[in-house]
Amino acid sequence: MQPGNTSEQTRGLPLPIIAIFAVPFLIALIAFIGFRFLGSNTIKNEVIVPDAPNVYAMAALPGGGFVYGERDTGRIFTAAAPDGRPEVEPLTQIEVSSGEDAGLLGLAVDRQGETFASYIDKAGFLTLSAVEEGGPLREVWRGPVPVGGTPGGRIAFNERGDLIMGIGHLGRPELVDDVATLNGKFVILDPAASSDQLPKVLSGGWHEPVAFTVTEAGELWVVDNAPEDESEVIARGDLADGRERITGIRDRLVPTGLASADDETLVFCGAENGELGVFKIDARGIAYTLGRFPTLATDCQLGVVALSDGRLIYSTGSDIRIAKGP
Repeated sequence: MQPGNTSEQTRGLPLPIIAIFAVPFLIALIAFIGFRFLGSNTIKNEVIVPDAPNVYAMAALPGGGFVYGERDTGRIFTAAAPDGRPEVEPLTQIEVSSGEDAGLLGLAVDRQGETFASYIDKAGFLTLSAVEEGGPLREVWRGPVPVGGTPGGRIAFNERGDLIMGIGHLGRPELVDDVATLNGKFVILDPAASSDQLPKVLSGGWHEPVAFTVTEAGELWVVDNAPEDESEVIARGDLADGRERITGIRDRLVPTGLASADDETLVFCGAENGELGVFKIDARGIAYTLGRFPTLATDCQLGVVALSDGRLIYSTGSDIRIAKGP
């Protein structure tokens, strides 16, 4: 028998000794499989807004609490939390168009507490407006008309106070690589400008960039949805070559939200199986997950937001729940 021939060495061991080594391994394997595919189904997070149908747009408030809106109705609410419990009050209602890829798309709140909303208006335009409590809207930008499917429209502020919007392919996926169009682009908009402003393009080549976030360090990260025959990816969205510096995702997520827990940790909402999971950003600036990070929820469907206290709120499609940060 040659040294290092494991199969020959094992063949010569008595069965009880083999069992001593094999049984712990099998127990650990079964435990891992059970936790990964069965145990996580027992996660029960607290419902903090029980009646919140089709909430696709959410944003944290600077002093605690959050705002949220119903996609179909355009109704927007504040959920201030002076004692840690949200007190829900109506803010305003926007007239939005109806349809599967229409309605209220995104919300963002600046450092002064002013709320901005993105939506498909009654005329069919992708629109961005400042929201006044119970009053008229101040239109900030009127964009293109989607010709069918995937408008994108989620919004967020960067560290300089600019508004970032992720625009989907707008029904024309063949145009996402065309620098002369806004299809499949991340753009910067001035929240104080008029509605005829020209957006500045950050990057392009995206399919459906609805799941994105800006970290405290100012980095824009996106998990891009993709057609069935292509892999979803996670990458930086604020780099000219960001779409080329990507990490493919092995398991299909159907991402609907991304939040920044800290400068090294991203939390995603995947509608495919309801997972609220974790990506890590390594020293090279690459985001990855190996299935070893905790699953924080199994019922996330429409988005996730990090609150100022580090906790996470997410939408199940019928209510809003809260989870501890990773």
